[in-house]
Amino acid sequence: LLGSVLSNLLLVLGCAFFCGGLRYKEQNFSVDSVRASTSLLMLGMITLLLPAMLDITNTQLHEAASLTLSRVCSIILLLVYAGFLVFQLKTHTYLFEGNGGDSGTQGEKARVLPLDGDEEGGEEGGEDDDDDDDEEEVLGFWGSITWLAIITVFVSILSDYIVDTIEGAAVALHIPVAFVSTILLPIVGNAAEHAAAIIFAMKNKMELSIGVAVGSATQITLLAVPFCVTAAWAVGSPLSLDFAPFETCVFVFSVIGASSIMSDGKSNWLKGLVLMAAYAVLATAFLFHVDPPGIDGARWVNKDAKELANGTWIESGG
Repeated sequence: LLGSVLSNLLLVLGCAFFCGGLRYKEQNFSVDSVRASTSLLMLGMITLLLPAMLDITNTQLHEAASLTLSRVCSIILLLVYAGFLVFQLKTHTYLFEGNGGDSGTQGEKARVLPLDGDEEGGEEGGEDDDDDDDEEEVLGFWGSITWLAIITVFVSILSDYIVDTIEGAAVALHIPVAFVSTILLPIVGNAAEHAAAIIFAMKNKMELSIGVAVGSATQITLLAVPFCVTAAWAVGSPLSLDFAPFETCVFVFSVIGASSIMSDGKSNWLKGLVLMAAYAVLATAFLFHVDPPGIDGARWVNKDAKELANGTWIESGG
């Protein structure tokens, strides 16, 4: 879950800004819709920070305080997300509607960068994609629901296999389990969203592109994570929002970084490059992050990591 948020906010959004910026000098998008999403991400950031702060500062009234706080916060997040759906789909739909490419400074359309010496490359963009709005409907409502249910079953089955093999794969590859689960798996899992965000950005439909990336991160933070906590509560499993200090800091950095990049309602290839670089830095940090002892096989991966740091792993033929 954490890896999916990082991937969407930094890698997917960064690639969209970068690829869109290679074709357009500058692209604009609705600041109001971005502020709505980032405010929800900030709320999610607070709910993840508080349990970790209780644990770090040892200020809990009792041992179950962090777990109780996590469950209360999860219920609040679910209610807020329900309110956000009403806000997005009913009362303020105009804030989230794509502008069909009319994303330029002060009402002007974005200008296309010259490609391959094309002197007319500076013409206004966005008009060549009007035909995309007239695409024929491929699946109806019930057809979409049916295929969604079928795919969900297959994804659930495959997820079980992935969970069962992820730790063994990490040990075999001599890399931390956290790196595999937080970096590698989300990249593969978000491949469809990644491609969609880039395609929309290349068509100068930034509201749709940002909706794919930031909207997915918001959904995970305010729906998937608290739902997992409440579902675990229902079956008697002590799952909390305490992501450990390192993971919590990474989440905070990603939310603050993405929010600041989008705050002016403009995007270009440099902003995309910065977001991708930030993701690369965080991914490298996870590569050197020691797994908690509770993970099976972590002691072997940690042992290899320490030997690698001391320069003895390669000499021993590891």
